[in-house]
Amino acid sequence: MAIQALEQDFLTQLEEAALDMPGSAGRPVVRPKDQLVQPYLWPHETMSRLLAQSGDVALDERRMLRLVNPGTPDWKYVTPTLSVSLQQILPGEQAVPHRHTASAIRFFLSGRSYTTVEQDRCDMEPGDLIVTPGWEWHDYANDGDEPGVWIDALDLPIVQYLDSCGYLASLDEQVGYEVSKEEKLHYTKSGISERRFSTVGLKPLTQTEGTSRKAGLIHYRWKNTYAALCALAEQESDPHDDVMMEYINPENGKSIYPTFACCIQMIRPGIHTRAHRQSSCAVYYVHQGKGKTIIGGRTFEWSEGDFFVVPSFFWHEHLNEHSENAVLFSLQDFPLMKNLGLYIEEDHPTGRQAIIS
Repeated sequence: MAIQALEQDFLTQLEEAALDMPGSAGRPVVRPKDQLVQPYLWPHETMSRLLAQSGDVALDERRMLRLVNPGTPDWKYVTPTLSVSLQQILPGEQAVPHRHTASAIRFFLSGRSYTTVEQDRCDMEPGDLIVTPGWEWHDYANDGDEPGVWIDALDLPIVQYLDSCGYLASLDEQVGYEVSKEEKLHYTKSGISERRFSTVGLKPLTQTEGTSRKAGLIHYRWKNTYAALCALAEQESDPHDDVMMEYINPENGKSIYPTFACCIQMIRPGIHTRAHRQSSCAVYYVHQGKGKTIIGGRTFEWSEGDFFVVPSFFWHEHLNEHSENAVLFSLQDFPLMKNLGLYIEEDHPTGRQAIIS
């Protein structure tokens, strides 16, 4: 008992001194971490209803609904690395030009609006992807006659965790976020980056002003994306994801950002993919069609407009039992895991999970 008391006293002294002795007192050197992030599905009906109501509510904030993982309600993000929201801008509204440390994207869903990055105006249409790299000036506005709606996603959680973005004690002092003194960004032309990278396999050797300095192409048109996806579907597929493509920076062939990737995939009628799992997480948006995804033995039925999340190391498989193609847009943090040397992908031993619910 005397030895146990001595050990306890020593451990207490360590704690009071803000120290720890890994591997002592029967504790492992590397403590296991509980899996807190949960698989979850956000129905389109619920989100669209609340987004419509937000237009009549004065909250002194942007009109956006951020996905909060039910396993980490105090964290206010969908995964440890990704912040994903559904955002709306009403006709005639103009956002104040701003920039932030975190890198972001917009996947446009409905209406007509535009985003300006530096001096490059991008007129957004449904299915378009817009890239807004960290610390580059951008704004957005709706000069149409109906609400503009898009997915807004950032690597804010990981940037915040690394203390590169956050708030100080004073609300007047903000780190990693800056608002411009200009009411509106002036744009040189519309679609500068699109003209620079107008043909697959070719990149300009000249430099240009007015567009992003960090990303080659900042506006990916849906008509080009869908045409490429359909062309790929005619000749090849993947056993885990059926037909899948990643949006890349055409200037260097890499993922859009070092921290996360944007992907588009097609689950064709009658397809049931093999189950696999990765050390990366993914947030999916159902752009077209209906289907199911089995995550950790649980079946999630989805249809157009729904969001769902697959946490890291969860077995998952997709199936389409309908007569039309299903198209999923996803945000995935595998670039971050690969850059850190932490990426692992495993094929399920039998290819199918046991259904538990």
